[in-house]
This record gives sequence, C-alpha cells and structure tokens, in this order.
Amino acid sequence: MQLHLVSYRLQNEEQVNAIIHDVESWLSHSFETETDRDLFLLAVIETVNNTVDHALPKASTDEVNALFVSGKTWALFGLRDWGPGFVPSIKDPGTVSGPRGRGLGYIRNFADVLLFNSQGNEIAFVKGVAAMQVAATNVTAKQSVFPPHVMLFHDVVFLQAKINISQGFTELFEAAATLGKGRKVFIDIKNVRLLNSMAWGSIFAESEHEDVESIVLFNAGEAIVRSAKLMGLDARHGEVYEKIQLIPDCGRAMEVLAAALGIEGVS
Repeated sequence: MQLHLVSYRLQNEEQVNAIIHDVESWLSHSFETETDRDLFLLAVIETVNNTVDHALPKASTDEVNALFVSGKTWALFGLRDWGPGFVPSIKDPGTVSGPRGRGLGYIRNFADVLLFNSQGNEIAFVKGVAAMQVAATNVTAKQSVFPPHVMLFHDVVFLQAKINISQGFTELFEAAATLGKGRKVFIDIKNVRLLNSMAWGSIFAESEHEDVESIVLFNAGEAIVRSAKLMGLDARHGEVYEKIQLIPDCGRAMEVLAAALGIEGVS
C-alpha cells in the first residue's frame, strides 16, 4: 500500500503531463488488470483537464494539491484547486452532444466512489472498492468497505425530520457494526445542512461502544461545525469525544482514511 501527497504547478502542458506520469507510475502497484489501471488513469486525466480548463482560469494560483492512495486491488485519487468551485452536474456521456460536458460522467462511470467538497473545488474518487446501497428507511446512502475495519458512507441523504435524521445515523451505524471490533466509520455529510441534538445524541451513543475505534464526519458545513462546538466536541476530553472527528473537506478526510488503513509514506 502507498500514499503520495504532492503539490503541482499547472502552468503548461509539461507540468500537466508530470502529474499524469506520476500517477501512471504509482498505479503499477495497483489493480489486477491493465484495463482497470487504464480506466483509473483516464478518470485522473479527466479530472486534471477539468481543473485546467475550468478552475485555474478563475483560481488565485495555478498550484494544486494531489492525493494518491492505493492498495493491491484499489486506488484513490484526489485533487484540490484554489478556484471558486462549482456545483457538480454529472451527465451520462452517451446523452451529451457537443464538444463538452462528458468529463464528470466519465469519472462517475469509471469510479466506485465519487466525492466532492462543499465548495466544489476538491474532488476524490476510488476505484476497486465496491459501493453497496445501504438497507435503510431514514437515510439513503452507499457503503464501501476497506478491509478489514474501515467503512465509508457516501452519497448520503438524510430525511430532514427531527426524528428521522437521528434514526438515519443509527441505521448507518448498524450497517457499520458488521465490521465488528475496531471499526472506523467515515460519513460524508456534504448533503446535510444541520445536525440537531438528537442526531448528535446518536453519534455520541455510537462512540460509547467499545467496538468503535473512530467516527469521522467529513464535508461538514459551518453550521454543523458551530453546533459541534455547542456539544463540546472540541473542548471535552475523554475517549467518547476523542473518537469523533469533524472535518470540513474531503481531501483531509481521505488522508485520515489512509492513516486508518495503516498506509504511510507521504511524499
């Protein structure tokens, strides 16, 4: 397993090619077939091209931060620019006419997990880790397992009723319980505007279980960060509170995920 965290300048074609070349080199240790490596690389190329064409002309700098994490049969790539961001619109490439508009559709089709931060200037995707629909009634979500004890919930949408959001968290935690002792749970809450006290109660209750090692809530908005302070998340001490991490973006969360898998070697 490997992890690379690298900053690039994308001023010209040579520098753009450098990031593609590096990822292609790192991929030699991932996936079982050349086809899977090629499809992942194509998703990387689409990501870099989108950034150069749409983000950098409006960005404060031409520097980007790239993240690459991999295991034997899977890989993760993330890219962060300093542009204003955008609202992702993912279209089926087979239905698009004209020269543009297919990039995110390509990435969506070649990746099992696709994440954006709330601002829309950070993307991360994973290929090789299956995404399964969570069996739940109060939340819609997909779950991906990184063996042996890490579960990532993504494409998460809670019903916003007072009781439903709390029960939705309970349903996610029940799904994660299948990983047993030492489990580490990551939940993308980009689509969640607010966490009420009942939702926090469900989160704290789960962190009290001795089988739970950590709970990471990422892509947290400002209102959620403020409510977390009211709950004392950043001030209280003790194992229950220290198990919970609140992260405002997805790139940092993927670094924490790599650490949870025991992957080191940042470059």
